Amino acid sequence: MIWQENVTSIVMLTNLTEGEHAKCSHYWPNEKESLTVGAVLVDLAEEKKYAFFTKRKLSLSHKEFQNTRVITHYQYTAWPDYGRSEPLSLIVFHQHVFTARNKKKVPTVVHCSAGVGRTGVFIALDAMYQEGKKTGKVNVAEFVNRMRHNRVSMVQTYEQYMVIYLALNEIFKAPIKVKSVTEVCNTMEKMSSSNSATNTLFVHEEFQVLRKLCSPCKTIDHRTRHKNSKGRLENQLPLVCKHGQHLSAILPKEDSYTNVVYIPSYTNARSFIVTHYPTQEGAVNFLRMLIDHGSNTVVCVDPLRDIDSMKSWLPVERSSKVMIPFILHCQSTSTKHSEGHSINIRDHQQGDTEHTLAVYGPISRINPFGMPQNRLELLRLVSDVLDSKSDSPITVVSSDGTSLCGVFIAVHNVIQQLNIDGYVDVFTVVRQLRIHQPYLCNSIEEYEMVYRTVYDEVQTTSRQL
Repeated sequence: MIWQENVTSIVMLTNLTEGEHAKCSHYWPNEKESLTVGAVLVDLAEEKKYAFFTKRKLSLSHKEFQNTRVITHYQYTAWPDYGRSEPLSLIVFHQHVFTARNKKKVPTVVHCSAGVGRTGVFIALDAMYQEGKKTGKVNVAEFVNRMRHNRVSMVQTYEQYMVIYLALNEIFKAPIKVKSVTEVCNTMEKMSSSNSATNTLFVHEEFQVLRKLCSPCKTIDHRTRHKNSKGRLENQLPLVCKHGQHLSAILPKEDSYTNVVYIPSYTNARSFIVTHYPTQEGAVNFLRMLIDHGSNTVVCVDPLRDIDSMKSWLPVERSSKVMIPFILHCQSTSTKHSEGHSINIRDHQQGDTEHTLAVYGPISRINPFGMPQNRLELLRLVSDVLDSKSDSPITVVSSDGTSLCGVFIAVHNVIQQLNIDGYVDVFTVVRQLRIHQPYLCNSIEEYEMVYRTVYDEVQTTSRQL
């Protein structure tokens, strides 16, 4: 069918298995393998993994016609079979699929498992987005009804139907606009000119839109505030209840709650954990949280020497500390770019199991209001984490669980975006962070610092080339 209809792209809206149920056959080959289907030989030419989807280039060779075609395969991996996809993730995926819409107007194959539920949502989203751009009006009910006359049960559930409205709401309020490296440089050079107040206006306008899109008061569950809690400081901010993680106490008198939020990177949906510095009393539960969530990396946004609570549990080089039930030993330290410690954690309650931990911090304090040296410190910290190529969650900590955490993660994610796709979209990257924790990048100074630091990275990379 793909060959006969001259299809150039496939949109897959399911995982191969969900729960205990098989949803789709693995109809493409793995890397460095080939798959023969009838007269067609399929090779995997390229595969890129993103936080919520995977993009593949498939090479199809027809033995009879002695012809080869390239098919782009987009697989959305973040949509539960009986749940609701996160609307912004879906429109980011849609943007990737249809940025370079084929001018030949050949059909795009869209499928999920049964080919009616999520498939109908994606088709309706695309059609209504195009209609809305053209006419300024959409009629979702009418379009879904038309689809159902062509294929029974398109858009199966109320939850799926709601996703169409929620995704359209997101995309019409603030369409996705990516910038090339040249556009970023031109924009930032204007920001650095003499009349900087006028030339930074677009950053301020973007930030105001962000604040309206992700309002903390609407998405925070204030019941997560705890009174007299040992593991939390008075200025720590509450969780977003949808993404918050809870930790059972391992010691009766210890605080049973750790303020933890998962945040995606550009390539992994659960790449970062954001939380606050532990108090001295809460250090044991902080360590347990790292082990329970498999986090092998801790990034402190302040110099380690300036964090009093870190001194209670972080040993100096070639020394050990006992934090019952843990014994921590510092194997080495490094100050090449940022300050780094390699820590071995042994848990006597778990049969002497070991957990290796890398702890990073800047050499000097990072100030969003500061000079270029502050951005250089931030870039060095991001560079060390990117170079580590950690597959486990990276825990980012600050005094309140938000300040500078969003800046660090946003710069990290935009640099990933630049390296993988060759373009930049600071607005959407920060927008995705704020869906998970609306207090991230919650000041214009932090938002502007993301832009300026990314520009510094682009300039550095250009000079090296």
